[in-house]
Amino acid sequence: MSAFLTGSQVYGTPTEESDVDLVVQMTAAEMDKLAHFSEGMFSFDEYGCGRSFRFGKLNLIAISGDRLFELWRESTEACEAIKPVNKVEAKAIFQKREIAFKAAHA
Repeated sequence: MSAFLTGSQVYGTPTEESDVDLVVQMTAAEMDKLAHFSEGMFSFDEYGCGRSFRFGKLNLIAISGDRLFELWRESTEACEAIKPVNKVEAKAIFQKREIAFKAAHA
C-alpha cells in the first residue's frame, strides 16, 4: 500500500485544530468497506477514483488509480517546494496540475 501526507501538515501552517490529510492508494472495494466506518465520505473526482473519508482529525484521501495517485503526490510536492501555502493557493496549484494532467492523458 502506498501512502503519503498532504495538506497543511506538509506545506501549510498547521494549528492545533488542523486535521491530518493522508493520501492512500487502495481499490474501490477497499473504499466501499471504509465507507461503513467513516464519520463522513464524499467523492471528489468525476471518475469515482477518489474519495475522502473523515475519522476524527484524520482525513483519509483514498485514490484507486495510479495516475490520480501520482497527480496528488506531484501536486503535494509542488506545494511543499514553495511552502507555506494556504488552502486557496493549494487548491489553485492542484487544479492547474489536474488540467495539465488531463490534457496529457486525454
